[in-house]
Amino acid sequence: MAGPYTTIIQSCHMSGLSSNTKVFSLYNFADTVCIKLPNDFPRNFELVELYNLESDKVIDFTDYVEQVLYKPWVDIKKTILSTEIGQHTYRMSFYNPHIGPNATCWFSYIIQDGHPDKPYIYMKREDPEDSSDDSSEGNT
Repeated sequence: MAGPYTTIIQSCHMSGLSSNTKVFSLYNFADTVCIKLPNDFPRNFELVELYNLESDKVIDFTDYVEQVLYKPWVDIKKTILSTEIGQHTYRMSFYNPHIGPNATCWFSYIIQDGHPDKPYIYMKREDPEDSSDDSSEGNT
């Protein structure tokens, strides 16, 4: 599913969310989102749950996710991810029936619109000699 028009997001343990959250323009958020698994994450686990922290709901990802065991990524179609303006955080739970307990990792991203506010403010330079004090007028 991954191709030249893929958005890549690094997943991590919960403690690393703030440093792994990327900002995307709404118009540059690709149709396929490649979630790269952490380097120390077990590769023989299958994704069993995709949980959206904002809506507090488990997402049905049956037809929207492609995962190949032993590969360090999971491809997700953006149609099941939130593309509203703001920050979005998800938890992925993986399971291996031969090993037992779930393995969990997280990913987060921020969507901004195509026309974000300018990060600077235009300031008008005023000459102190040109300004007049309105309160001093009429007090003579």
